[in-house]
Amino acid sequence: MAMSIPSKGNLRLVGETTMNGGVFGRVSIIGDSRLIGRTQCDSFSCTGNSQVEGELAAGSMKVIGELIVEGDLKAHTAKLTGEIRVQGSSQGDRLNVTGGMFHVEGNCEYEQILVRGMIVAKGLLSADRIDLRLFGGSTASEIGGGHILVKQSKAMSLKKLFVSHDFGTLRAGTIEGDVIELEHTIADVVRGNRVTIGPGCEIGRVEYRDDLRLSKKAKAAKQVRID
Repeated sequence: MAMSIPSKGNLRLVGETTMNGGVFGRVSIIGDSRLIGRTQCDSFSCTGNSQVEGELAAGSMKVIGELIVEGDLKAHTAKLTGEIRVQGSSQGDRLNVTGGMFHVEGNCEYEQILVRGMIVAKGLLSADRIDLRLFGGSTASEIGGGHILVKQSKAMSLKKLFVSHDFGTLRAGTIEGDVIELEHTIADVVRGNRVTIGPGCEIGRVEYRDDLRLSKKAKAAKQVRID
């Protein structure tokens, strides 16, 4: 039986705690906590490990540690460090992942996506601007956006000496956008107006309208100019 939660009350959890979800102003978690049911708040802050058994909707989010959302994640702005797993889809205005992994089972749709680490999107990865600086293997079923940039992070220049060559590689089915700049990407199809295929790329088919730049250290099986 669902419990009624007073609207906009703040929630602070410290240590190992289990609480019902609800509608809050600020949610602050330090330690190892679990929220049962849909949780909506103006701001969500977590340092440690937390789990939301349902949808999480927040105005702003800051996570350092591990977060599991057993539903959809909706946030206007999300700044995430650590390991974040979303069992539904994720959407909002700005997603910033710094050092760690963001894993979403469904679609991931924001106005801006910045990743310095790893991202796994089982569905569509979409934003007006996508900036991926990869540290570790990343995947997406489809990628769509205005400006799409994919590179390895600077830390990978040292890390790759000790791991397999594809550790810092993005794997995707289709990548489609206006301006596309790729490095260390393996994809079936890349389609855009201005396309740059840089070092470490293996592309099945490249379709471009205005301009194509292909590195000598990249492979593209087919290159087609389209109207």
